[in-house]
Amino acid sequence: PNIVEYTIPYHTHNDFLQVASEIGLLGFVTFLSLFIIPIMGLIKKIINSIDQLMGVCLLGAFIVYFIDSMLNFPISRPISHIYFLFILMGYQSLIETK
Repeated sequence: PNIVEYTIPYHTHNDFLQVASEIGLLGFVTFLSLFIIPIMGLIKKIINSIDQLMGVCLLGAFIVYFIDSMLNFPISRPISHIYFLFILMGYQSLIETK
C-alpha cells in the first residue's frame, strides 16, 4: 500500500553516476576527461605563470561545477551546461595566451 505514492526518479543526484550508468565505463572515462584535462592544465598554468588570478578563478569555477554535478541535477538543466561552456572557453583563452 505504501508503494502506490512512490515517485520513480528519472535522474540520479550525481551526474557522474548517471553518465556511467547510461553509457558505460568508456563513456564515463571520456566524460570525466572533460574535467580532469582542463583542471590539470590549469594547475600547470597556475604553477608556471606570473599572472595566476585568472587560473585560480577558473580552477574555482571548475571545482564548483564539479561539486554541483555531484550533488544536483545539472544534466537535466541546460543553463548549467552553458556555464560549463563559459568555463571551458575561459580555460581555452587562458591556455592560448602566453
